[in-house]
Amino acid sequence: MNKPKMAYFEENERLDDAEALLRRVVEMAPDFVAARVNLGMVLVERTKFLDAIESYKQATRLEPKNPSVWGGLGNAYAVANYQDKAAEAYARAVSLNPDAPSLQMGYAHILKTLGDQEGSLKAYRSAIAAKPDFGEVYWSMANLKTFSFEEDEVAAMEHELKNEKLDTSSQVHFRFALGKAYEDKKNYDRAWHYYHSGNQQQRMEVSHDALETNARQDEIIEVFSKEFIEKQSGNGFEAPDPILIVGLPRSGSTLVEQILASHSQVEGTSELPNLARVAHSVGRYRPDHKQFPKSARDLSKRDWRAYGKQYIEETRRHRETGTPFFTDKMPNNYSLIGFLHLVLPNAKVINTRRHPFDSCLGAYKQLFGRGQNFTYDMYDLADYYRQYHKTVSHWHDVLPGKVLDVHYEETVSDLDSQVARILQHCGLPFEEKCLRFWETKRAVRTASSEQVRQPIYTGALGKWRRYEEHLDLWKEQLGDIVAELPEGVRTAGE
Repeated sequence: MNKPKMAYFEENERLDDAEALLRRVVEMAPDFVAARVNLGMVLVERTKFLDAIESYKQATRLEPKNPSVWGGLGNAYAVANYQDKAAEAYARAVSLNPDAPSLQMGYAHILKTLGDQEGSLKAYRSAIAAKPDFGEVYWSMANLKTFSFEEDEVAAMEHELKNEKLDTSSQVHFRFALGKAYEDKKNYDRAWHYYHSGNQQQRMEVSHDALETNARQDEIIEVFSKEFIEKQSGNGFEAPDPILIVGLPRSGSTLVEQILASHSQVEGTSELPNLARVAHSVGRYRPDHKQFPKSARDLSKRDWRAYGKQYIEETRRHRETGTPFFTDKMPNNYSLIGFLHLVLPNAKVINTRRHPFDSCLGAYKQLFGRGQNFTYDMYDLADYYRQYHKTVSHWHDVLPGKVLDVHYEETVSDLDSQVARILQHCGLPFEEKCLRFWETKRAVRTASSEQVRQPIYTGALGKWRRYEEHLDLWKEQLGDIVAELPEGVRTAGE
């Protein structure tokens, strides 16, 4: 039974069959630990996180001294956003096998999320001690953002890059980490060399079809026209709970999330996949195979309400504090604002913006764990930014007042005024704690986790100027958008 499962799992297209086979295996052989572990892996891939946790917990009961099983449980807790429990499981795993680099790295990731940078670095360095060519760990350290490498660590990375047997993934991780190391040294040409070469390698490893992406965005704009939205309005689920924070990666969304999560009436969750999942389920089983967004044209009044209620019910498990509002910080939801308005008309939306060159540069310097494949090529990035700008401009036209643009540059330059704007847009009373957001203790899973745990700083304004000689393509492609920016945004960092 294990062989068919592995085949289906590796295909990543027949996970439902893999799950069914494995559930049958553990039913027939309840003590078969490997089957329970494999089932847990499949359930994580299928985003059935609570079932995955239970499968791994059963495995830990059967083999309580198996570190890999505890590591699997830790990962399942982590993706389900139970970070404290994830830390406990990983701590158990590394206590059983402190020389396992993957377990130390997983433990470090959780400690970073919980704000324990010292503990995180200790675990990362333990992973490196066990596996010196573990490029992903070096990048994970760089991804702390507020951390700087020691000289011997920089030398070690450059030494490992000379190894002709080093796999592509490790090469990419080392290059991004070295980009951060040389940026900290203010050697920006050397930093660009590593960032750029790392992106070139990574682009060959991922798939991104700009034409297909743009066509899908244009379809959404076409379907969710002003006339269509006016015709379908008033049918959605009335819950006012969600505050969506959208935009492009590395554009200040975590800062806005942390400000809102500091309010007594708002719970900060994370980047939730639920809205996209609900939207793309529209028409999934139609015999004519019409997919979202065109399938949305055939929804009934009852459907709009049902989909809004489904989103609220699916996201409820991420809410633990009982506050009336919560944030959903999935950046790519910017394309679904029209759909959101029709299913949840009282949801609030904040679009986080940053100078296009800084926004693109921040993404270009970031090695994402999954997705965001448009960020590994300079032209892809510029093209995606233009499409994003076009889509959000459409929402401003057809849903005036629905989306509040918040510029990163204006936020760090005038925090008081921007916090007031944000809270007013969300219908929230002013609270002093939102101005002291860095004091709010909560798990933060994004790359900016350490940056939002310190007071406002202006050192990130206009970072693109340090790399200006390399950015002619973006100047050509995005110059007209830059020209429309408020002066304070356009000139930031001069």
